Amino acid sequence: MPTELIYREHCGAECPTCVKTRRMVSAVVAGTLDHLIAWTEAGDLDRAERAAIRLLKVVDKTPVSTLELVGAENVSQLTMNVEAALSRIQSGDAATAVSEFRLGMTNWFETYPPYRI
Repeated sequence: MPTELIYREHCGAECPTCVKTRRMVSAVVAGTLDHLIAWTEAGDLDRAERAAIRLLKVVDKTPVSTLELVGAENVSQLTMNVEAALSRIQSGDAATAVSEFRLGMTNWFETYPPYRI
């Protein structure tokens, strides 16, 4: 990701600033998914549904720079997982919704930047 403050050329999202930023984004997504799982498991489907809808709205507005940083395909996969879980919540299938959220969490963790820097 190009950044005038640190480098004048592409760092490949591997510079310390980009890695820290990727970790922050990843932590927010993981924390949100964790809450969605907890609310769904607890049977609070209304709360989980509202939160999933909000998450999808936020993800839909992801800036291009963030998409480049975390990978557009990763954000697309996250969207698909949350949409699948939301569909299950709306049909009253909490157990499958939890599985979909957990799949989203697993897929998201696979994109987490390693601790090399």
